[in-house]
Amino acid sequence: MTQKTDSAIVSAIAHCADLVRRRDEDRWLSANYAPPRERARLFALYALHAEIERIPGVVSEAPLGEIRLQWWRDALDEVNEGKPARAHPVVEAMLAQAPLAREARASLDAAIDSRARLLYEEPFSNVDELAGWLARTEGALAVIAARALDPLLSPEAMLGVEEAAVGNALARIGPALAPHLGEAAPEAAARFHKEAAQKLGEISALAMPALAHFRLTPSYLARGKGPSPIRKRIGIFSSIARGRI
Repeated sequence: MTQKTDSAIVSAIAHCADLVRRRDEDRWLSANYAPPRERARLFALYALHAEIERIPGVVSEAPLGEIRLQWWRDALDEVNEGKPARAHPVVEAMLAQAPLAREARASLDAAIDSRARLLYEEPFSNVDELAGWLARTEGALAVIAARALDPLLSPEAMLGVEEAAVGNALARIGPALAPHLGEAAPEAAARFHKEAAQKLGEISALAMPALAHFRLTPSYLARGKGPSPIRKRIGIFSSIARGRI
């Protein structure tokens, strides 16, 4: 590998880390507890999520959003096939990591497909429908991240990871996605978080940097706009130290 290539990869990962810090501070804080190699993988994955998540809000028409989503599908195909990276730092960072497992890639495809729903501003009819959508998007991301750090997590733990992600998303972004659901989303968030905590118990230290930010779910429920920067850092540190969400 040439020095130029090494420098390009470092720059691409730094771009991803900065993007995640600006758009998803909770995950950024949690990921920083991972060892350097795993941290780079999390930053690349979370930056990809951030790029896909923002699409519905930056396009003026649904077909334009569909084109952008397809661009990312094609980019992921090229990454998995080991083809030269497109001229985008997130793609370059993804290419520098180990190839995605087939199951992880299928989950990412499903998550991208699910994001298309927001392009058409189709409302969620009830909290169960919203939770199912979040499981395919936020839940899939959490499972991929946790498995990247600890491939030996049990199926029950994986279910707990998905539930923790759904509960966190219901508390954090549920009111904005479905304001018409009123208190149903926060109530479901509390239920998902409690059930996830029971399933996960003391989870492996390896996986915690992908999960510690879920410790903030009760704070989002209690404070509406979320915890202060100091409370975020204390909560995530506590989660890492205790091995619990």
